[in-house]
Amino acid sequence: MNIGQAAQACGLPSKTIRFYEELGLVVPERQATNGYRIYSMSDIEKLRFLQRARAVGFGLDECRQLLAFYQDEAQRGVAARECLSGYLHRLDQQFIALNSMRSSLQSMIDQCVTDQAAIAAPAGAESLSSLMAFTLIDSGRG
Repeated sequence: MNIGQAAQACGLPSKTIRFYEELGLVVPERQATNGYRIYSMSDIEKLRFLQRARAVGFGLDECRQLLAFYQDEAQRGVAARECLSGYLHRLDQQFIALNSMRSSLQSMIDQCVTDQAAIAAPAGAESLSSLMAFTLIDSGRG
């Protein structure tokens, strides 16, 4: 498939795909006659993997390392296990932080006033800002 089709298949812009190609993260074959890129399903899988890794905050060097582990089972030794365990721990911490923030937002939603009559409550009633109090948590990154 060409770059436009690859972009559609993996959900990344063509410009991002070209950038990943410049970095050597994805190396599609080229047509001998005109040099156009030809993306295989393997390339699409790599691009989808990169998209997920970047979406959760992995840097380009980390993506390069993760992609090496993803592509080559021979690289999955003891050192890889330790590295991947560290990445997994990082994701677990992000998951905890996201769930906590989700709970805070849900609590805020649950406490929001649902009609205009309640907003114009009599003096002495709790203010909307006090109903929406929440606590930010430390995500554990540092």
